[in-house]
Amino acid sequence: MEGGEFWILTARNLEENMPVGIVGGIRKQEVLEPHVEWFPWATPRNKVEAILAYIEGMRQDTSLLIYTDLEEKNFWVRMAQYGVIRRVGTYYRRGGKVWWIWQEAQIK
Repeated sequence: MEGGEFWILTARNLEENMPVGIVGGIRKQEVLEPHVEWFPWATPRNKVEAILAYIEGMRQDTSLLIYTDLEEKNFWVRMAQYGVIRRVGTYYRRGGKVWWIWQEAQIK
């Protein structure tokens, strides 16, 4: 990803923090569009904890716009239930694919 920014996502196991995924993002003016790739050993709990921490840290001073495949719907609905993101739209791609679009939730 040329000109992008990257973060390593970590999660705690029994002994230490370990990397569980990587986020690459492209900044367009004041908006960051992140994309996450998970390492094979990342558990569902690792994913939830790591994304919650990432979004919580980023939304302090960055606007996030997250595009997700419909297959990932349940995971991102859970993030919305935690109050860190909110759904702002739907994008209908060519070939019948659908993306849900999310934005960071306002900090109260």
